[in-house]
Amino acid sequence: MIFVERQTDTENAAYLLAKMLGIHIRNIGMIHGGMQQRQRDYIMNGFKHSQTRILVATDVASRGIDFPDVTCVVNFIAPKSIDRYCHRIGRTGRAGRTGDSFTFIGHSDGCLAKDLVGYLKKCGMEVPQKLLDIAGKYVQYEEQRHLRRSWSGRSGRGFKRQKQDSPAPYQSSSW
Repeated sequence: MIFVERQTDTENAAYLLAKMLGIHIRNIGMIHGGMQQRQRDYIMNGFKHSQTRILVATDVASRGIDFPDVTCVVNFIAPKSIDRYCHRIGRTGRAGRTGDSFTFIGHSDGCLAKDLVGYLKKCGMEVPQKLLDIAGKYVQYEEQRHLRRSWSGRSGRGFKRQKQDSPAPYQSSSW
């Protein structure tokens, strides 16, 4: 099961996979929010009964759907939050079974990397050094951004006008 962010990503990833694996695009299921529910049900049923071995989906397939035989989840495009991450990887390793998950994370995914480090540590899992590096750079970036804001006088509170500075209300006058 492969997760992406947007509807267009599902189609692009499916075509890329078909080309890389040398299989026909019909052998890869695609699910996204732009489909009718009956279409999604048909594809999910095929995946659930192993008629389709690969499913590329948006987060529409990450919650409330049980695929008992999924052994691997790939986050081809990293989710935007740790909550989405948990729901996506929750499609594998169900009912006491084990499963694997892989997430492609780049430097632009620093916020997720930081949260993922905390999540993995909390679960007692090993945190890869590359993930620690990306998370560390993100934390440094956030600290520098905060400092730049405070130095520039932009604290985010906006400009508040004093009552005495406000203009007099408009009054109609006749000539």
